[in-house]
Amino acid sequence: MVNQTGVSAGCVARRQQRPRWYVQSDPRTGNNVLRHDPDHDAQASANDAPVDAADSEQRLQALNAVVVALRERDEISDAQAQQLTYALPLEYERSRYVIKHFGVHLSIGAVFAFDIVPLPLGTIGRVGWVCCARVVETLRGNFARARVHSLRVLLVAAIPYLGYFAYLLPLHKDGREVAFVLANEYWLANRGQSFEQFVRSRGRVGARLARWLVPLPWQHGQG
Repeated sequence: MVNQTGVSAGCVARRQQRPRWYVQSDPRTGNNVLRHDPDHDAQASANDAPVDAADSEQRLQALNAVVVALRERDEISDAQAQQLTYALPLEYERSRYVIKHFGVHLSIGAVFAFDIVPLPLGTIGRVGWVCCARVVETLRGNFARARVHSLRVLLVAAIPYLGYFAYLLPLHKDGREVAFVLANEYWLANRGQSFEQFVRSRGRVGARLARWLVPLPWQHGQG
């Protein structure tokens, strides 16, 4: 069937199903790159946040650098590195909303890192953010987004220090690879060790809790 504009219904359906950003292999380098679909922008909903191509590609380059660092440390195998590299572009695009809130929690940690007030301001800030975000999304009618700010996220956000990573819970549901790489990016940048080293240094309970937050992407029976 062809509509009044001369575009077939099948073509319109394919455009609607195609993401704004999609992964494509570069024939020159063999690497996966993020491509922009301009047809999608005309169909984007008013609730979608605008995407900056340069920022997205810059973040993906940084995340891929983490994959390289993990491989050089023998934390992951060649096959696991390839799995991460292939999955990152699509998962990053699909998970931008959750990643934004994960970044807010990390920013709260940076603000209150040297606070001298004898109050758990970081915990208060994290919990307050989760509650406010859920209320705002609910009032806007964005119920799928409101569910991101779940009771589980709220409870983890209330845990000292560990609460900064509460948004890894909803993130790893649909983006295990990007959650794994983001956790390792933070630990490498701020602790000088990988997240995997951190897990191995914990006791049994601590290690299981850390792995619950960030399951291994290649072990889908966990988490």
